[in-house]
Amino acid sequence: LSAQPIFVEQFDYPAGDSLVSHGWIHHSGSGSFIFIVSGSLTYTGYPSAGNSIDIAMGGGSREDVHADFAPPINTGAAYVSFLVRVDSASTDDTYFLHLDDTFGSYNYRARVFARDDGAGNVQFGISKSSTSTIAWTTTPLNYGQTYLLVLKYEIIGDVTGTDDVVKLYINPDVTLPEPGSPDLENIDT
Repeated sequence: LSAQPIFVEQFDYPAGDSLVSHGWIHHSGSGSFIFIVSGSLTYTGYPSAGNSIDIAMGGGSREDVHADFAPPINTGAAYVSFLVRVDSASTDDTYFLHLDDTFGSYNYRARVFARDDGAGNVQFGISKSSTSTIAWTTTPLNYGQTYLLVLKYEIIGDVTGTDDVVKLYINPDVTLPEPGSPDLENIDT
């Protein structure tokens, strides 16, 4: 994408450290904590460096952490691009990334989910807000494969979010100024 990034995280910290030891802020959960693992994911045409993080998914309490960035986005669109590899997932709706207008409000927006489709394949899903219906991919995706995900959250009218749109692109053409048609879209309020 051609815009200048306002936040970049390469997880370039020692393997075994937790994210909270490097400026990320714990805001909920007490079970599985998020740690740095050695090595980065790679995807052709997409820059990668640093390390990765390991998020233990599944039932029970897991740590939620966040990083603040400025300036806040009040108009237009925010894009979040990241590499993800799912090695295992439950059939539950488990989110692993979200945006929030102000932390402490728990008004999670643009949540990204992963789950097993029941036939041994990965599905990604998105919801616009904490109370939205989740839109799921229908094409079977492989465990152990690295995917480039680009999440777009577009503020349409005002910052209340009622008319906003969230889109997810899976393995988009990274040479385009903006990805083509989204794999998923969610406008549910």
